[in-house]
Amino acid sequence: MPSTSAIKEKILRKALENAVFDGWNNTMLEASAAMAGIEKKAAYIYFPAGISSLVDFFAGESLIELEKAALHLPHDKKLPEKISWLIMEYFKAAAKNQAAIKKLMSYYALPQNMLQGLSNLHRLVDKIWRLSGDESTDFSYYTKRFSLSAIYSETLLFWLGDNSENFQETEAFLKRRMGELMKFHKFKSAIKGSRK
Repeated sequence: MPSTSAIKEKILRKALENAVFDGWNNTMLEASAAMAGIEKKAAYIYFPAGISSLVDFFAGESLIELEKAALHLPHDKKLPEKISWLIMEYFKAAAKNQAAIKKLMSYYALPQNMLQGLSNLHRLVDKIWRLSGDESTDFSYYTKRFSLSAIYSETLLFWLGDNSENFQETEAFLKRRMGELMKFHKFKSAIKGSRK
């Protein structure tokens, strides 16, 4: 008998196909479960909160893929370059689900789903910082994640409309945004230094 994890992954695969046309909702979840050979109502055994549980499961699976990619992270890169590399690897791994992710943005835009969207964004950004080697626990922990959340969100929207080969235009956009962030932090450091 398939494990619970295997069944959830099977339902998710069908959901990613269906979401492109039907969006992210409980009707789509039930249809995906049926296509995976699971009784429609049994979908809630595996995803108790319905579509919300499925979305969180998808977010978690994406983090696992990012962790696998990070095993090949070049260690000779500087921190900003590591972060950019991780974000681009995340997008490349998600390329096959680009249309479904675009629909997911509409799901997160609904008032009742905004907190879930912010929570999953924080999980991703925190994972990127940690995989890049950052272990800060002071106030910068929050400022770094806030800054990267903004950059990632802007880059995600750009990526959703990017048809360039290997997402080269997205990579260039991300590089510009990371460069602006580094300039800002250098400026802040200079101001602090002048006050001493």
